[in-house]
Amino acid sequence: MIFRTVFAVLALAFSTAASAQSYLCAFDGIYGLNETESGVSANPIQFGQKENPAWEFELIKTEREVEIVWSASPLQFEGKTAALQTGPKSFAIFLAAEGPCMFTEGHCGASLHYAEQEDGSLAFHYQPIALTRFEDGRREPLKVYAVGRCYPEEGGK
Repeated sequence: MIFRTVFAVLALAFSTAASAQSYLCAFDGIYGLNETESGVSANPIQFGQKENPAWEFELIKTEREVEIVWSASPLQFEGKTAALQTGPKSFAIFLAAEGPCMFTEGHCGASLHYAEQEDGSLAFHYQPIALTRFEDGRREPLKVYAVGRCYPEEGGK
């Protein structure tokens, strides 16, 4: 009986590892939203993300989980979490971290929503929890979002 249980656990571990797919992800743009009486506009925020490999991360997905591997993350966005299916081949995740954080004064968090494309890549939308502080001490949520693409890595994980 114990051998059957051990075999079942090993078979599950190997099937999960075999079904994991690894992607290399990069940002195409990071934007701040500005609201005025005449409407909303998106303005690019430049952190050198297009030229800097520190702005690339690995996304490893299985059927039920997503792991973000990004040890040099300027956004403190790394870890493993459950994936919420939002549609066919489309998922969302949320990760939180302790500070210091780029867009907040305390703890931080962000959501990542991605959808598989016909070429096998993943189009993603990243939205951090962000805060802005004014000179008079007021604070308001800062509206920031980013978009990008993930491409399958050869051999996966």
